[in-house]
Amino acid sequence: CMSSSDEEDDEELPEGEVVRRVALDIGSAITKCVVADISAGRILSVVLAQEAPCSYQVDLQQSASHQLSKRVQDRGLQVLRMFAEQASELGATQGIFIATGAFRRAENGAECITRITRELGIRVTRASVGEEGRLSMRTARACSDDSWAGMCWDAGETAFQICARTSDCTAEDGKGVVGFMSSIGPGDTCRACIELIQGRQVASCATPNPVSKADAAALVRHVQSSLPPVPTWLQGSTDVLAIGGTSSIFHLAAQLAHLVGAVEPSKDGQPAAATLYTGTDRVCWESSDLWLCLEFICMRTDEQLQALLAGTGDEVIDVTRAVAKLALLYAVVAHCGLPRLTYHPTYGLCPGILTSEHLYAPEGV
Repeated sequence: CMSSSDEEDDEELPEGEVVRRVALDIGSAITKCVVADISAGRILSVVLAQEAPCSYQVDLQQSASHQLSKRVQDRGLQVLRMFAEQASELGATQGIFIATGAFRRAENGAECITRITRELGIRVTRASVGEEGRLSMRTARACSDDSWAGMCWDAGETAFQICARTSDCTAEDGKGVVGFMSSIGPGDTCRACIELIQGRQVASCATPNPVSKADAAALVRHVQSSLPPVPTWLQGSTDVLAIGGTSSIFHLAAQLAHLVGAVEPSKDGQPAAATLYTGTDRVCWESSDLWLCLEFICMRTDEQLQALLAGTGDEVIDVTRAVAKLALLYAVVAHCGLPRLTYHPTYGLCPGILTSEHLYAPEGV
């Protein structure tokens, strides 16, 4: 259970005042940037929304000292400098950068953040898992209408959180949030597939593919066995809203669901076509659909998976972890007894960062 009683109250902007902000979600694989106009704690218009790959977590997994290398730090600085300059040119007067999982896991995570501040002159906050959960709630609220049930799932490269509001809180204040979470991500699941299920070593085996259906099922069982007990508020829920960007487990599932036809019809009643998925459409799956997606990518080599996904418009998918991502997603869905799941694509946690008033210092970017 997670609460945020020590979090500062958000104070909305004076009515009618509009401020242009930049939010950066420095994820473990992708850095997301959104510049938007904000008023009264709501996004009025998005001026810029883009992302750039920076594989902090992959770099960390390759490090014997469990530190982020100078190479990936330099790449990260290049990306952050580019986004900061673009935001300044667009007139952003307030901004905050949030660093997530890889910076928590790395032995030199704090040093890396200090270097960013020293060289770029920007403030970076290293979010805890609980803080990520609260930002995911704000992100879901910013992307939803009044029908949102107040429950969301954010899954990154190093952890996931499924959070819900308790009865004594509102979507805006972030108080009274409870969470079901685990420090497991696609990289951990891929390693388990190679070493525990297939009996090989990651050091000498760059990919688990092709993965048999039997091994995929065994991987799902392994992930389920590592998850904490399911809280009563989550068990069997049909109200979970998943959020994430193009590198998320949900985005991959959305791509594959379109390929196998396991998605809800569009509003006009016609089946959604694989070539029409742009990464911006909200989609909904039954839990059985996700199992079909997992089976669909079993027994395929890296080359076959690359060819399969080439027509979906996805530019960041790491096919070596495709089975691991789907196995992790299905394992959590099955473990929690979720009959269905809705996914809303976002630029990471940027919408939540933009609408969290307490995060912004008066001096701005």
